[in-house]
Formats: sequence, structure tokens, C-alpha cells
Amino acid sequence: MFYDKYLQSKNKKTAIMSRLILFAIIFGISLTVFYYLFSLINFASAYSFILSFAFNNGYYVAPFDAGAGFYINAEQINIQDVCTGWFELAVFISLIIATIDVYWKKRLCGVLILIPLFFLFNFTRIYLIILALLYLNYNIVDVFHTILFKAGLFIFFGIYYYFWLKISTNGIDTK
Repeated sequence: MFYDKYLQSKNKKTAIMSRLILFAIIFGISLTVFYYLFSLINFASAYSFILSFAFNNGYYVAPFDAGAGFYINAEQINIQDVCTGWFELAVFISLIIATIDVYWKKRLCGVLILIPLFFLFNFTRIYLIILALLYLNYNIVDVFHTILFKAGLFIFFGIYYYFWLKISTNGIDTK
């Protein structure tokens, strides 16, 4: 591979810097692509529409400036654009693509598997936050929303990345 000379060199700082630069370049590109894609497709509306059906007594509200929403009983539930997790998905995809120890076909496969799993996890995350909002104190829900579920997102990806890397490298340490 192109970076093998850095991996085998005694200068580990060069290897680390080259990987960080590669990640930064890929992240910049994927962030631009995701920003453009998510400006064309309103994923907050899609989440709101699906969630309005998930709650039998909910009904969908048209999109508004920063997202979309729906009502459950008299409560309006707002799904913001940032709730869709597109920024986090761009980070995760960039990390997988920047893993140069894995052949590009396996990286592409890792990305293609990650995307639907990520949306399923994020949908479940939003659904559980709404359930908590309906039945728990708002302060407790705020802690879940701002800290625990964001941490859960990164734990989900850490577990995914670990197993993807083990499977993609056949469990071989790629030092």
C-alpha cells in the first residue's frame, strides 16, 4: 500500500501525522458531501414522518426552519436537523475510509453496512428520547439527550469499528 513505508519506518510521528492528515482531508470532503446531501433531502422530516406513525396517536407536522415535528396528544415533538446525526455519520465514515490498513473494497463494505445500522440506531435513540419525554421528568430527559445518548452513539460506533476492523483484517494485527 501507499503508506506502508510510513508504517514500517522508525518514525512513528510521520505515520501518525500522515493518517491524521488523510482523515482530515476525507472528513472535509465527506462533510461537504453530507452538508449538500442533507440540504437537498430533509431527513428531519423523514424521521418525524416515521416517528409519527410509530406513536399511534401522533400525527405529522409539515417541516419548519430547523427541522420538522409531530404531535403526540397536545405535545409537539420537534426533530431538529442536528438530531439526524449527519455530522457524526460523516466522522464515522471518514474514519473507516481513512483506515488505510484495510483494502478499499472492505472499507466500502464497512461504510455501506454502517449507514443503515447508524440510521436504525439513531431512530431508536430518538424514539427512546421521545418515550422518556412523555413519561419522565424533563431534567432527566435532558441528561439522557445531551450526555448519555451522544455517548451511546460513540460507543455504538466504537463497537462497530472494532468488529469491522477485526473482520476486515481477519483478526490479524496490522502493525
